[in-house]
Amino acid sequence: MSKWARMLLVLLPIAATAADWPQWRGPNRDGVASQAIALLQEFPKEGPKKLWESEPIPGGDGGGCSQPVVAGERVFVFANTRLKKQPVPPRGLTKDTLAALGWKDGIPPDLATRLEDARVGEMRSGLKENAAVVKWADEWIKANLKPEEQPFQAVTRMRLIQGSRALALTNLTKLVALAGQEYADHDRFDERMKAQGLDDATRKQLMAKLATPDRSSSDTLYCLNRVDGKTVWKKCRVVFKSGILGASKSGIFTWGG
Repeated sequence: MSKWARMLLVLLPIAATAADWPQWRGPNRDGVASQAIALLQEFPKEGPKKLWESEPIPGGDGGGCSQPVVAGERVFVFANTRLKKQPVPPRGLTKDTLAALGWKDGIPPDLATRLEDARVGEMRSGLKENAAVVKWADEWIKANLKPEEQPFQAVTRMRLIQGSRALALTNLTKLVALAGQEYADHDRFDERMKAQGLDDATRKQLMAKLATPDRSSSDTLYCLNRVDGKTVWKKCRVVFKSGILGASKSGIFTWGG
């Protein structure tokens, strides 16, 4: 039996009173069951009396951490199970994706030149500690950004902090032409990038950033009978947390029953 199913057996006597256990750590979120029966000072050698045993319910690394909710004659337990990771094919490149990569429409050419020189310059390359990098980026913006360039402050700061890890603006400019289009798989997306004049190293770097694994998981809500621990119903949905290309969609339905 799973970790959480075992915990139910211990927690059930606490909840088996007139009061429900409606949320994490109880009615007041303090772990106190005010109307509970008194607990034993110590368990007998053979252990506490088993009231009932549920079906296996994933817990810990297999199902996450939650707490049973007791409402009326029902006990509810939630488990989140990670599914096998699969690569997500890039199906669309959006302007939001480009912004996440450090692009903003209308960057003045003069600012772009100064920004890129600073981003890969000797001063930035010599900074290793995050606090020092952030301080330098803020000081650079204060000293170098012209009044008419203030709308580009956020993207400038982002690129300065990323340093050499940021994609070159010249390459991001080439990607703008690909925004809003659909790609069936990685090979077709790679072909389009190659046609835009992106070299092998840059395309590989882009694929590493864009084609992230699909971190999908299965959310399951178990409804158990408070008296005997038998499953009344359980409902499952698959939730996708894919890469920034947004190839996956979340499944949504109403819990109930």
